[in-house]
This record gives sequence, structure tokens and C-alpha cells, in this order.
Amino acid sequence: MSVAAGSVQELLLLRSCPCRCCVGRQVIEHTAFPSRCDFDSAIDAALREFSVELICLAGFMRILSGPFVKKWEGKILNIHPSLLPSFKGANAHRLVLQAGVRVTGCTVHFVAVSTPP
Repeated sequence: MSVAAGSVQELLLLRSCPCRCCVGRQVIEHTAFPSRCDFDSAIDAALREFSVELICLAGFMRILSGPFVKKWEGKILNIHPSLLPSFKGANAHRLVLQAGVRVTGCTVHFVAVSTPP
């Protein structure tokens, strides 16, 4: 199985093999693309090039386009640094501390296309 783990800075492509030596890295800067869809297309091409089967977002901090999410449905995990839905957004740790909650944690969930209420 191949797994992609991403942050804003880089995309790590991990391939499982007996020696665990098959690790690649590719940087795809979103600022180099005129649109979100063009950026997502470049990510998709890199993932397919490395035969990735699972995407793990940790600190990615970008919204993926609907077509990209649909294409990878059931194969994108997001790690959010708070217990959702209580503390959404980029400042989850600050919000948790400000709220003075006694129990906190993280949320790991599959990414899906948002539908309006």
C-alpha cells in the first residue's frame, strides 16, 4: 500500500515495503497554480504517479476541491487538533485553552464533500 501524508510545505509519499526504504518527497506549491482545481490536479497526478492508496492530511490547511474529494472518496483522512465540532479552524489549540475545557483531544475523520444544511 502507498500512503500520502501532506502538509502545506510538502507531500510525503510513503510506500510500504519490507525494508521501509521507499519514501519519496515532492513539494507542490499551491501558489504556482492559478486556481484551486489546477493545484488539486497537480496533487492528483503526483498521487497517481506513486500509486497512492490512502491520503492522510495532517496540518495541510487547504480546502480541497469537490471534484478532487469525490475522486478520492473514502481514501482521504484528516487529522484535526481538537474534538470536532467543538473547536473548528486553524486556531483550535488557542480556542481550547481560552475555553478552559478539562478534556480535549483530536479528531481523525474521512474527508467528504460538504453539503449545505
